[in-house]
Parts: sequence; structure tokens; C-alpha cells
Amino acid sequence: VTKNKLLCRLAELESRQPHPPKPAVERGTRCMAEFVRGADGAAWNRCWLLEKVEDLAVVLFADFGRSATVPLNSPRKLGEDDFWAITPLAQPFMFL
Repeated sequence: VTKNKLLCRLAELESRQPHPPKPAVERGTRCMAEFVRGADGAAWNRCWLLEKVEDLAVVLFADFGRSATVPLNSPRKLGEDDFWAITPLAQPFMFL
């Protein structure tokens, strides 16, 4: 699986994937959300849920290393291992 194929599959899959239930939003949940790339528009990308803040979710994009705040109903579940076969280019971290 190449990264281009992965991104195409994510775009096709987006409308069929369920949203994580609000109470079940947990740190580290693998999902997909729209990553806005400025003038280039937006594309669906892999991410991890970091936290829930009221009706918003903070996500970390797995291939860009950037976090974003998105509406809680925006991320889609993406737990299937084949979408994570390509090692993420970013890794979540925690300050001690």
C-alpha cells in the first residue's frame, strides 16, 4: 500500500465510516479527519483522538504531526489495521 493509494481509499471511505460515539471518545482512538492544507483545500487523513473539549475533538494527524481542533461529529472511526499498515510519519508524545 502506498501513501497515495491510502489517501484515495480514505477519501472513498469517509462517507461510510461511523463517527465515534461521543461518550466513547478516548485518547489514542485511531480515526480519520479532514486536514486543511491551505490553498490546496482539505483531504481526509489518519489521526489519533487526543481529547474531547465540549463539542470539539482535538486530533493529531498521523502523517503531518500537526494537531487540530475539529467538531466532535467530524472524525470517523478508522480502526482497521490495513489503514495503519504504512507506519505513521508522526508519533504522539507526552511531556512527563
